[in-house]
Amino acid sequence: KAKAIERALSACPPDVQQLRQLALSRGGLLNDQLREEVWPLIVGVDVSQNPEKPDEETLHSHRDYNQVVLDVNRSAKRFPPGMEEDIRLSYQDQLVDTIMRILVHQPDLHYFQGYHDIVVTFLLVVGEENTFALMNKLSKAHFKDFMGPNLDETVRILSYLFPLIGCANKDLRRFIESTQVSNIFSLSWLMTWFSHVLNNFKDILRLYDFFLASHPYMPIYLAAATVLHRENEILACDPDEMFVHPLLAKIPDNVPWELLCSRAQNLFVLHPPQEVAAEANKCYELYVSSLSVSDSHVVISLIRTQQRKRPMPSKRMERPISCQMWLWIKARSYSSRGILYHVTVWTLLAAVTAAAYTFYVGQSLEDIDDSVKVSLSNAR
Repeated sequence: KAKAIERALSACPPDVQQLRQLALSRGGLLNDQLREEVWPLIVGVDVSQNPEKPDEETLHSHRDYNQVVLDVNRSAKRFPPGMEEDIRLSYQDQLVDTIMRILVHQPDLHYFQGYHDIVVTFLLVVGEENTFALMNKLSKAHFKDFMGPNLDETVRILSYLFPLIGCANKDLRRFIESTQVSNIFSLSWLMTWFSHVLNNFKDILRLYDFFLASHPYMPIYLAAATVLHRENEILACDPDEMFVHPLLAKIPDNVPWELLCSRAQNLFVLHPPQEVAAEANKCYELYVSSLSVSDSHVVISLIRTQQRKRPMPSKRMERPISCQMWLWIKARSYSSRGILYHVTVWTLLAAVTAAAYTFYVGQSLEDIDDSVKVSLSNAR
C-alpha cells in the first residue's frame, strides 16, 4: 500500500482521487511521513500561499486569545508521553499562534473549546505552516457549523444522529429515545473528530485520514456506527437516562475502528445526508420547540458570559464552563417534566457555575461535566 501511495504522489500531477481512496481504505495513510505529503493534497491547500503571520500584538488582542491560552495550557496529555518539557512547550506556543492566526485571518469564525484538540493533531504530524493551511480551509468547511456565533448549527447536526441510528436499527433508536437520553453525549466526538475522547493517537490519525477524504458529515455517520456497534450492550442496560447516558458517552478502548469506518461509509451510501435531512430537521424543530422562554434566556445568558473577555491566565485561575456542559444541562432540563424540576435544575446550575469558576485550571472538562451530572441526578 505504501508503494501505491508513493506512485499516486509521484504522478504528474499527483493522483488526488487515488490518494483519497487510499486514505479511506483499510489502514489509511500508514505513517506520518506520508500524511505530511498527502493531507495537503486531498484537502487542496498550498502552504506557499499562506498569508504572512500577524504580529504578536494582533494575535494577543483577539477576543478569544485568553480562552485559547487556557485550553492549550491544559493540553499536555495530547502530546506523546515522554516528550521533553521544552519541546512540548514549544509545540504549545506554536499551537496558540496557529489557532490565533486562523481566527485573526477569518474574524467571522468563533473559537470553541475542543478546537485546540484538532489543531494539535495536525501540528504534531505536518508542522506549523501546513497546519495553518489545512485548518484555515477546514474551518470554513468541515468545522464551519461549530464556529458560528451561537450553537444553532451544532444542535442541527447533532439532530442527524438518532435518525441515522433508526435507519439501521429502529428498535435501538426507540430504546435510546425512550430513556430520554439526549444526543449531547456525541458532541465532543463530532466537534473534535473524536480526538478529545480517544486515548490511542494512532486511532486518532486513522480517523483523520478517513474524515479528510470524506464528506464533511462523515463524523456523524461514524458516531451512528459507533452506537450501532454497541447495540447489545446498550439494550442490556437499565432503561434509565442516568445509566444509558454515561454508557453511550464512554467509548471503549477496543473499538474496531476499521470496521466502523466501513459501516459508516455504507450507512452514508444507503442514507445520504439529503435523505435524512427531513427527519433530522423534525428532531431539531421538536427540540427547539420544547425550549421554554425562561430556559432560553438562561442558556443565552450563559453563552454571553462565556464570550466575555477574561483576564490573562495564571497558575490558578477561574474555570470557564464548557460548551458541552451547557448543552448537556439543556438536554436534561428540556427532556424532563414539571415546573419544580426546572426550578431545581437551574438553581443547581447557578450553584455549580459558581463552584466551577473556582476550579483549578488543570481539572479536565469531563470532571466538571460529571459533577453536574451527579448533581442533576440527585435532583431528580
